[in-house]
Amino acid sequence: MRYEFTGDNLQFANVIMNEGESLEVAPGSVAYSRGDFEVGKSGGGVLGGLKKAIGGSALDTLSYGLRRGVGTIGLGGRLPGKMMDINVEGMGWVAQKDAFIASQPTVSIEQEYQKKLGSSFGEEGLVLAKFSGRGMLFLFSLGDYNVFALQKGEELAVATDRAAAWEVSVKYRVEVDKDLKSTFRGKEGPFVTTLTGPGRVVVQSMSPQRMMEAFLPLLPEPETR
Repeated sequence: MRYEFTGDNLQFANVIMNEGESLEVAPGSVAYSRGDFEVGKSGGGVLGGLKKAIGGSALDTLSYGLRRGVGTIGLGGRLPGKMMDINVEGMGWVAQKDAFIASQPTVSIEQEYQKKLGSSFGEEGLVLAKFSGRGMLFLFSLGDYNVFALQKGEELAVATDRAAAWEVSVKYRVEVDKDLKSTFRGKEGPFVTTLTGPGRVVVQSMSPQRMMEAFLPLLPEPETR
């Protein structure tokens, strides 16, 4: 398997696969496929979508396996943003569930964390997944992203919705930002994730919550009859 990213802030991950290779993909992430792919078959068993337990919900994945020849899958996010490629061998990662795009079948996906954080995070709340094993993992960040390499004991405070992913060596805690609480209009929050090194941390510049806050005032009000 090989791949390349194309585009800028609306990126594609173009994954080129050989006969017998497969990829676990988040539903809705495949923009195009070229080649003789079998969808939904994993490990010799037919699945209508492989479900990995994440918190009280499920991280649904579909298996795209190439029957013969060479094929390509084009992966994209649901909103403007950038792709990240991570080799989990030797160091696992924790990421927001919605950041997951695809992974090789040798990557293990497990429940890491789930917490209700008010209406802005939806009914599921904040859901984190842990990725380990070996192979490539593809994640998606909204907007752009920065990668911080934290030294042992070094702390980084990040708005919780923008803390996209971090290495499992990084310790973290999620709590209300007391310094900003008095300036916050909502009933819940704001929430901050404090990450302590050593390890790498990915911070995204946008989040679904921020996009919703930006667009809601622009929507027309429903007509009253």
